[in-house]
Amino acid sequence: MFGGDRTTCTRVTRVRSAILTAVIIAAAFAAYLANGEFLGSYDSMPNSLLVQNALATGRLDFDDFRNGYFTALGGGYAFVEAPNGHLTSVFPIGTAIVTAPIELGFALARRSEQSAPPLTAAAGEPERQREEKIAAALVAALAVGLCWRCALLLGTPAQAAVATGVFAACTPMWAIASQALWQHGPVNLMVLALIYALLRAGRSSGAAAAGWLAAAGVAAGLLPVIRPTALLFTLAAAVFVGWAHRARGGWFAAGVAAGIAPGIAWNLAFFHTLAGGYGGNAARFGAGPGQAVTAFAGLLVSPNRGLFVFAPVLAFSLAGAARAVRSRRPEALLLAALGAASAALVLVYAFFPTWWAGFTYGPRFLTDASAVAALLLMFVVPAEPLRASRRSRATAVASAVFVVAAFASLVIEFAGANGGAAGSDWNAVPVSIDLAPARVWDAGDSQIRRNLLGAYDRFFPPPPAPPAAVSVVAFSGAARPANGAAWVPVDATVANHGRTPLYGYLSGRYAGQVRVRIRLTDARGVPFSEQQLYVAQTIAPGARGSAGGLIRLPPPPIAYGVRCDPIVVGGSILREAPPSAARNC
Repeated sequence: MFGGDRTTCTRVTRVRSAILTAVIIAAAFAAYLANGEFLGSYDSMPNSLLVQNALATGRLDFDDFRNGYFTALGGGYAFVEAPNGHLTSVFPIGTAIVTAPIELGFALARRSEQSAPPLTAAAGEPERQREEKIAAALVAALAVGLCWRCALLLGTPAQAAVATGVFAACTPMWAIASQALWQHGPVNLMVLALIYALLRAGRSSGAAAAGWLAAAGVAAGLLPVIRPTALLFTLAAAVFVGWAHRARGGWFAAGVAAGIAPGIAWNLAFFHTLAGGYGGNAARFGAGPGQAVTAFAGLLVSPNRGLFVFAPVLAFSLAGAARAVRSRRPEALLLAALGAASAALVLVYAFFPTWWAGFTYGPRFLTDASAVAALLLMFVVPAEPLRASRRSRATAVASAVFVVAAFASLVIEFAGANGGAAGSDWNAVPVSIDLAPARVWDAGDSQIRRNLLGAYDRFFPPPPAPPAAVSVVAFSGAARPANGAAWVPVDATVANHGRTPLYGYLSGRYAGQVRVRIRLTDARGVPFSEQQLYVAQTIAPGARGSAGGLIRLPPPPIAYGVRCDPIVVGGSILREAPPSAARNC
């Protein structure tokens, strides 16, 4: 009788636990979708198309997309003519594998819609973006649920709640991984699957332990198929398995072989090499020591890319890693090993020439370490946080600092997900981050600040301003330099003749922002290139301000003229520039 009662109690507990996990997943999914925007790039386009295209055509290539609409949109770089004669994705296949069940659901829904445009049609791009956003948010939400399950195996429910909350809302999982089908969401999901399976293997015996080790191996094998740099987590897990599960290590190895097999087969079939489409990236690693030191610091503490700036609460993960090593418990050493892999990840990217990761919010490359960093907090968060904060002054101070850091991280990630166009523009305005990577150190033009202001304007929009009156009263630059450089600095002076301010990009406002349009014209005066200069500071009524930026010039001996006029974002051209501001170069 008593045994039956215990069995019933166990079943009830399991059901309650499953319901709570489902609630956590649903809450994270809703939060990740709440901004109603697609914040991705064309990097992730092949991931959202592969499965559906394969179902529609019966092939794994993208030949039907050759010279397709994405090329005109600027997304052609995501595809490549493979050595086997077919158009394919330049990115690894792992993300498409992980999201295959989700994409299958989308494909079935498309088939039921008679009016749905074909995948190759530009008219279907809004729907593709919507589906990609849903898939990315669902993968990230599943990772949050799995983080909760892992954390429960490592500590108390209170500690698990803290670690899971940090992972879901205080790391780049919110502003980056949940917003588009980049590789980072699936990497975190597989890292957590790896951790969960290894934790369960450590608590099991016999066939159950072998099964969990094989499952952990599959997750570990998929990691480099999703993102090659995630191989670091696979290696760390292999070292741990060799130490903790010597006799059963073969099950883990078999799982790794099964997980990595699809990636190897894909790369050999399309690219005839193991490296696949990322082979060129591998060759790019190798920055000099000086650049690597700068990049290493930039990845961790720069104002506009530093991990500990965008997620300051993760600084406590360093202390968690140290305590995990000292504890010597197997589960703690597992997290310590994966923490060492995370540190190695930072070091590896320090030697990558574009370590700032292009157009992104904060440290996109380091998003892959979010799950490990969050779980390491389990070793610094007290088992009963509220009671522990009353034990001593030092503990109370540390708890207060942790809460402040967590709240700051939450606000920063919220701003990244809700900053809108004004926030996203930081990477391009006033100069592309790829042309001026030193901008990551510009504390005076903070990416976080712009996103915070953009988010504020989104939720508390200012009243519509009356039509502005503005003109360009001076212009300099656009003369081809002697060294033939393609990009040249250009400046203009803008006058505000109206009664309302003219907003610059530092205001964090997008609609109503004033800019200067530069049009390059041919010998007949026909424009062939349109670019923009950007006003930084808000220009008060009756005042003047400067606009600047880099303009790309045509190569010699092409002759061209220049015309400039003011524009207001979200508005129209207000007044043509005076004749003196336009000249032939």
